Order: sequence, then structure tokens, then C-alpha cells
Amino acid sequence: MTIGEKLVYMKYIILIFFFSIAGFLNHTVQQPLIVVKKQSSALNIENSILQFFSIGQKRLVSSLLWVTTLLEADLEHYNEKDLNSWLFLRFNSIINLEPNFLGAYHFGGQYLTIVKNDLLGADSIYDRGLKLFPNDYKLLFDSGFLYAYELQDQQKAIHSYTKLLKHKNAPPFVKTILAKLKFELSADLEETYILLLDMYKNEPEKTILKTKLEKDLYAIKAELDLKCLNSTDIAKCNKIDFEGNKYIYLNSKYRAPRDFKPYKILIRKD
Repeated sequence: MTIGEKLVYMKYIILIFFFSIAGFLNHTVQQPLIVVKKQSSALNIENSILQFFSIGQKRLVSSLLWVTTLLEADLEHYNEKDLNSWLFLRFNSIINLEPNFLGAYHFGGQYLTIVKNDLLGADSIYDRGLKLFPNDYKLLFDSGFLYAYELQDQQKAIHSYTKLLKHKNAPPFVKTILAKLKFELSADLEETYILLLDMYKNEPEKTILKTKLEKDLYAIKAELDLKCLNSTDIAKCNKIDFEGNKYIYLNSKYRAPRDFKPYKILIRKD
């Protein structure tokens, strides 16, 4: 065997050795999980381009975007204040193509507020929706909650609740909210609970929003009840949590049957 043939033979042996090692490592070593956030992977097309290529088929394109958005919607909060969350951009594209799509304003505003925590995005969606549907009950109700309790924008909140009050089915507590807003807005857990409970009752079963509202309602009720129960006078206190379970009395103090995070009303920061 010549030196050249020996070198070729050695190369084959080395290649087989490394392939064997690679195969062994591939089957025995757990590889790191790579997670790409939806904010980074979501596809959003520039509105001007979308408008151009959807000429004559705007309703079809908006419907496709709507269905895709519902399927892809994620739960991750968006903490930036730059109107650049992928869900806001998607809802924005949908209503640009189909401005009279009332459901997009309903779902978009509520989802951005409660699930994504994109308050500026929700504000923008509600503003556009109320310009086209200024007397829509749900838009007025949900936007009023956003303006009053999340963004603390008294002027917008008063406008929404004043118009809401004209509806025959407007809940009576709207008058109380309006009275407080006209003086000075305060974060009132009891009124927040009433508002969220109304949303919860009107939300279809087994939705992400329903689950999120249930979590918030549990926290608010537990916080209010435990504050009462752990005071000096507990005669008028509620001893049952949102899920129908009794609060636990342990070490001279009442506690909730399960862990919860206190509900915090967000305050706008300039």
C-alpha cells in the first residue's frame, strides 16, 4: 500500500470516528431549547403595501388576517410604549382594510388591554373604533375601563361613561364612577371588581380573556375579603372566595385557599 493510499485510508477512519461521535452526542446529550418570541417571529406587512395588493379584495384579506391573528394570539405582555407590538400592528392592518369591522375593535381593544398589557395600543384601537361607532355599548364600556382604571385619563373616561349612561341597559354604578371621575380619579378595588365581573359574565366560556378575568377577580375579592376578615370587626365580612371555597384561619390570621398576586391598577407614566 502506497503512502497516498494510507493517507486516504486514515482520512476515512477519522471521518467515521467523528461521525460516530456526532451520532452518539446527538442521541445522548439534551440539546438546548430555542424559543423565538412571537413578537420577533410575527409577520406584519406595511399598511401601504397591504392596501395596494389587496385592491378589490380587502374584505377577503382582512378576514384571512383576522383568522390568522386569532390562531396566533399569544399571552406575553408587551411592556414597550411605542405602538409596535405585533398584535397591535395586526389589528391595525385589519381595521385599515375593513374600517367597519366592529368585532376587531371589540376584541382588539380588550385583548390588548387585559392580556397583552399594551395599553397604548388598546387606546389607539378604541379611539378609532369610537369615531366610527360612537354609541356602541361595548366599546364605550371597555374603553371607559381602560381610560379610567388603566391609563387614568379622566377626560376620555368621562366622555365614554357619559355616553354609556345614555344606554337603557347602562349599569347603575356608572353614575358613581362619573361622580368620582369629575373630581379626582382614585383606584377603587370595589368598583374595579364590579366592572371586571360584568365583563366576565358577558365573556364566552373557555376563552383566554375569561381565564384572565377570573384570575383578576379572584385576587381582588380575596384582597378585599381578607382585609375585612383580618380587621377587628368581621361580622359583615365574606368568608367565601371567588371559587366558592372558605378562607382558611391559620395562626390567628385568615388566608386564601390558594396563592394569588394582589391586583394592581396600572398608572400611566409619561
